[in-house]
Parts: sequence; structure tokens; C-alpha cells
Amino acid sequence: MKKILYIFLIVSSYCLSFTISDGKYIEIKDGHFYYNGERIRLWGINIMYHHVKNFKGAEITAKRLKDMGFNCVFIWTVKGAFHSPEKKWIEFVDVKKGSETGLDLLDYFVYCLKKEGIFVAFNLSIRGDTLKEDVYDLAKRNDISKEKWWELIQKGYTRYLKFVDPSIKQAYIEKMKFFLNRKNPYTGKKYSEEECIAFYQLEDEMSFLAWPPGKIDDKDNLFLILLKKKWEEFLKEKYKTNEEMWRVWGERIPDETIDNMKFIFYSGNGYSLTYPEGKKKEFYAGTAFKSTPEKRAEDAWQFLYSLTEEFYRDYLKELRNQAKKGIGANVIPVAVDSVIYTRPGNFYDIAKNSDFLCGTGIGVIGGIDKIDNSYGWKFDVKVPFLSHYSVESTLLKVNNMPYCPLAGSNNLNNPYRGVIPFLRSLWASWQDWDGVFTYWWGYFPKEIDIDYKNYDKFPLRVNYEKEKNRAYDLLNDEISCSIHKLSSLIFLNFLLPPAKNPTKFYFGKKLLYSTDAGDYYHFLYPFMVKTSYKYGAEIIFDEKGDYKVKWDGKVLEGEVENPLIWENGVEWNFEDEYIKIDNKYIKGYAGKVSSDIEFKDRIKIKNINRDFIVFLLVSGDKKEIKNSKFLYYAIVNTAFNSGYKEDFSKLQFFRQHIYEYPLPWSVVVDPGNLPIIVKRVECEIYLPFSGIVENYNFYMEKISEEKFESKIKILEKDPIFFGIIKKLK
Repeated sequence: MKKILYIFLIVSSYCLSFTISDGKYIEIKDGHFYYNGERIRLWGINIMYHHVKNFKGAEITAKRLKDMGFNCVFIWTVKGAFHSPEKKWIEFVDVKKGSETGLDLLDYFVYCLKKEGIFVAFNLSIRGDTLKEDVYDLAKRNDISKEKWWELIQKGYTRYLKFVDPSIKQAYIEKMKFFLNRKNPYTGKKYSEEECIAFYQLEDEMSFLAWPPGKIDDKDNLFLILLKKKWEEFLKEKYKTNEEMWRVWGERIPDETIDNMKFIFYSGNGYSLTYPEGKKKEFYAGTAFKSTPEKRAEDAWQFLYSLTEEFYRDYLKELRNQAKKGIGANVIPVAVDSVIYTRPGNFYDIAKNSDFLCGTGIGVIGGIDKIDNSYGWKFDVKVPFLSHYSVESTLLKVNNMPYCPLAGSNNLNNPYRGVIPFLRSLWASWQDWDGVFTYWWGYFPKEIDIDYKNYDKFPLRVNYEKEKNRAYDLLNDEISCSIHKLSSLIFLNFLLPPAKNPTKFYFGKKLLYSTDAGDYYHFLYPFMVKTSYKYGAEIIFDEKGDYKVKWDGKVLEGEVENPLIWENGVEWNFEDEYIKIDNKYIKGYAGKVSSDIEFKDRIKIKNINRDFIVFLLVSGDKKEIKNSKFLYYAIVNTAFNSGYKEDFSKLQFFRQHIYEYPLPWSVVVDPGNLPIIVKRVECEIYLPFSGIVENYNFYMEKISEEKFESKIKILEKDPIFFGIIKKLK
């Protein structure tokens, strides 16, 4: 027995550990992330540096993240995180080593993560409320006085200024250089040469071209003033005269000339057009944009794309120059923004300028909905096909380009939240993503120390007030963490093959340079979404193609059949409300339970005490279950604070245009408190072999070890977080 245990510990340690090697960096090859010659995926989590509190908190958090299955952490370095007395707008300040504050704490946290074999990704954005007057001096300019510039900056800063203002542009570059050229005293490496950095993100959810500018005649907005000037310069170079511009465009706005442009695209503010023959056409809010003349729209997109391309080209050149060829910042992937709004122009612009794509990720499966004549929490396997939230995550995979969504969230009020990491591992594998991140890890209350045994010493942060609508913490939610841990094995170990022949959707010039480039794909998404779920899908940009959209492969224009069966062993059963995985490496089930659950290979779950479960049985050594030496398993239902109460008669909605979205916080009349109640699952798991099962609690402590003969009995009273099954024969 001892010999078997010893062998297992060696194998287990090898499976779960990862070493970040000197001189090795994540790079892009064949459209995917690679590390040290092998393809790598990132199962990540968002965290703010101050959530680790101190050095002890940094050490424990890094270890805890590794134990929960994460191999990458996304860290913000923006807005108030750090400050520099020399150049305050840069936001950084060097502090004494060992001070456990500011940048010193960040440095130590990065060191702890690297030691645990966890990669780090950084956001490098600048936010306006940290800008200072001396930023003006970063560029030589005579277009506007420093006093006027600062006056306009204070009236309202926009993140888009970097595309038109040379001083702001240089501020971004200087901040990046400042950060990359700092040496972390704990790793001994400059950040520009640090091996544990997986990628950089310049901006997050900026989406400049999701709402392409219309009216630009605004003398109190610095961005619009500078944008107007550049638009006029662009048109003068292309058309030279008003007459030639009007001839090509075919219509014009009164009092608008090549020297005094009023609009880029037609604005929704309401105005009339005058045609050469004296006819007029009236436009009102919401209708004008789509009526922009074809040639004007083409010019507008060409102009806007050129603005962003110039900034990103110069910024990325400087970033690459912060390290020698083949080292660190010279090769590490960079995304210029996250694709959050699914509009072709914005999407194309970001993809064209990034090394890889990041987006917002999958939201929830199951939410508040109408059930019969009243509202309540509903588990609905069909949600990915119906929800507008699914659009971004399902259809942002670009051919031959890594994709890594950064902010999929969990809502702790949702009793079905355990299925969310399960779902993410399925979809990320099906679409062959290179990473998937959860928003976010969360933080300990000020009065509680970060300690390995303190993760259940504060209640779940549920949505219960409008201003506290941020119940996304993962760290003390045993249900979500359990399935995250097991789902990470599926995704990181490539245990679920992707779609074999994804349908390729081509976006041509008549889409990317038309008013449709600013649309939410209304005419296109309905069957693109269904196609992606049936066959897999990816997008190819063809800006020279003289068409709008075409595709190569099968498309699904009718209803998705029930159940939907993927060739990799996944079944989506809409009628009976469950998702099932049954392949050689994984046995999984998420959904309603009406009877015993049976898988291939004589594996069963019987006598289940709950009407909803999430179950995973996963190979621990990348071998098929029949040949694997050890397996991981987890089975959960839900958890909530003691005294938690909801009243759906108080449900409120967020209304936007013709849509209504239920607000989860509005139904909570009591958020509850400690202790957290975990509704545990009792059942019997039947396996075609005998062995030893070790069960662990939320603190990763072994709570039991038993020999079994083909059946594992799980009792409701046992605080099982996950288990390890070792074969004896």
C-alpha cells in the first residue's frame, strides 16, 4: 500500500507542478501560444494587487491559486495603484524593498506566483484622472497652448485621446517603458525580460470603434477638436477640393466643407441634408448612422483605422525595443484592447493591431427568468443559444490567431453557478481557445488575515444592494472553486478535442468599410451563433474582398437539434436540462437530475440526493481513464450564507431600448451571514475497477482514505471538496 501511495505522489506532483524556466517565454506559433517548444493554455483569474495585503498574503494567495488549478493571473497596474514623485502621471513609485506597500508588494506577489509556476499578465493602460499638466511637455507642439490643453483635459478626459493627441500618446509610451525597465528585486529580472509574463494588454474594454464618432463640431471637447483637424487633413489630401469630395459622396450637409467638417458618420442628433438639386432629407436620432453615403462611410473607416494603426504601430515598436531580440518584451504577445462589443469595425481594428485577441468571456448559464407566472432562478441549457452575452465569447475566434477572454464572471446569487467553469472548459476546448480567465478572485475583509484556513471566515459576497452589485468573488466559494479545479485539468491538458472542421466566416470589404461595420451583426449573428455551437466557427478578415460576408463549411440556419452531440463526447440535452461529457478522459454531468446517471465504460452515479449537480471525473495523468493510474473527481450542488432570503415580488429590471434585464440584487431581502451552508451531495459512484479514494476538504487537507471495490460511497455529512481515486488494478 505504501509503495502505491509513493508512486502516486510522484505522479501527482509532476502533473500539478510547472516550472517557469530561465530564458523561455510564451510566444505565438501556428496561431496558438507556445512555451518551451510545446503548446500551452492559460486557465486564469483576475486579481488586484491590493487583494494580497502583505507578503504573507502574497505567499498564501499564490499557493492557493495554484491549488485551485490556475496557471495565470491577470493584474491591473492602473488608476491609483502606484504613484511616482518624479512623474506623477506615470502612476508608479519605487518604494523600499521589504516595505510591503505599493510596487514592492506587487513585485513580491509576482515573485511568489513565479515560484509556484504561475504566469502573470499585465494591463498597461493609463486612466485620465491620474494625468497631470506636465504631460503636455512630452511632445513638441504648436497646435494648442498648454493652458488651453489643460483646461480642456480637466473638462473631461477620454481614453481615445491617445489616437489624436501627441502628448497623451507619449504618456502611454513613457509609462510602458518605466514599468518594463524596472527590475523586480525579488526575481532579479527587469519586467521587460521577465519569463513569467504571459502577455500584455494595453487597454481593457476601450472599444474605440464600437461607437464610431458622428458629430465632431464640439469646441469644448479636446478629443473632438483634434479628431476634426485630422479628419480635415485626411480629406484635403485625398480630395483636394470640396467639389470633388461632394461629387464622390453624392450628398452633403449644409455648411460643411473640407475645411470645416461637422461630422464623420451621420450623427443621430437630428439634422437635414441638402442635395445639389435642392431636395432635403430629414434624419433623426437612431436612423442617421446607417444612412451615411457609401463612399463617405468607406472614407470614414479608412481614416479611423489609420488613426489607430499609427498609434499601435509606434507604441508596439517602442515596447519591442525594451528587450533584445528573442527576449521578453521583444516576443511576448500583446493585445491592444479587449473585444467587448461585437461590431465588425471595432473587432477588425483590434484584431489587425494585436498579436492575439482577448474578450469578455462567457457569462452565466442559468439566471433569473419567468417560470410559469412568476420569476425565479432558472437553469436553462439553451441560454448560450439565446443570450446576447454568448455572442462575444462564441464568435470572436479569428483564424490562425490565439484567443483568450479575460473577464468571464460568476454571480454568487446564482444557485447554478457551479456549472459556469464546467461550461467554460467545454466551450474553450470546442473553439480551441488559448486561455480563459475568470473575473475575479476577490479579497479578504480588512479585519481578517489572509491565511490558508481563513477562506470560510467571511460570508459570500452576494448581490443585495444596487451599489454593491459586484458579487463575483471566487476565493471563498467552495462550489465554484471545486469545479474550477477539475475544469482546469480538462482545458490545460487538452482532454476535450476541439471542433474538427469549424466553419470559416469571411468578412469582406463591403462589411468592414460600410455602415454595417458599426452594427451588432443583427443580420448575421443568429445563424453564426447556432453554427458555432453545432460545428465550431472562426472568422477571417478579408479587407480586399469585394463582398460583405461569405463562408466556407456548413452553416445551421434552422433549429439546433436536441440533444446536440459533439464529436468529442459532449451532449447538450435541452429538453431534460443537462450537459454531459462522456469521452475516454472525462466523465462529466451538469444539470437536473431525474434518475441515475450512466456513462460509457461501466461508470455510473446512483442514489443522488439532489435534483441538480455538477460532477466531474477527470484523468489525472493525461491518459485514458481505463489506463490512468489516478483520477480526480468532484461533485457539488450549491452553497449560500445562513439566513439568505430572496423575494421575487421585489424584482427590478434594467431597461435598455426594447430589452429588459433582471437585476439579481433587487430580490435579496437578506444577504445572510456566517456560516456558509454548503448543500453537499450524497451518492454512490460505480467504477469498473477497485482502488483507494482520498478525499480532501476546502483547505486541501486529507479527511479520509479508504479502499473500495467498484463502488465509492459519498455521504452528505462529509465536507468533500474534491477527491483522488487511485487504481489498485
